[in-house]
Amino acid sequence: MSQAPYPFWEFQDAGEFFGMPYRNLTGWLGTGAVFMTVGTLLWPDLAAPRDRADLTFPLVVYLVNFAFGAAITLTQLDSGFAIPASLGVLFGVVPAIALWQAVPGTRDSWLTPLGAGLSLLLTFFNRSSNS
Repeated sequence: MSQAPYPFWEFQDAGEFFGMPYRNLTGWLGTGAVFMTVGTLLWPDLAAPRDRADLTFPLVVYLVNFAFGAAITLTQLDSGFAIPASLGVLFGVVPAIALWQAVPGTRDSWLTPLGAGLSLLLTFFNRSSNS
């Protein structure tokens, strides 16, 4: 997205990973580690969700966030970025949905929100492939 016609951000030096420097990934890894550490220290006794319905909203937010980035990438850049977008689906979306389904819950608790999230993802991918 740094190479789009209207870039969201710009790197002074072109990076090795599709134009993004590895130091950006390292920075986000460090930010995530600090955030999770602070969260764990502030809320040590926070119970993990026990039902799939408790995780449905965060999953949909994750899927919509992914779809937004993928849609911008696929519509504003060339088709060479289909590979990283596909890797994102394979290593980001598929495991998230699989882990979400592994959580116990009622059978129908996931149909409506997950269907809406997947429908949104498919709409973005269909629009980008028709462009």
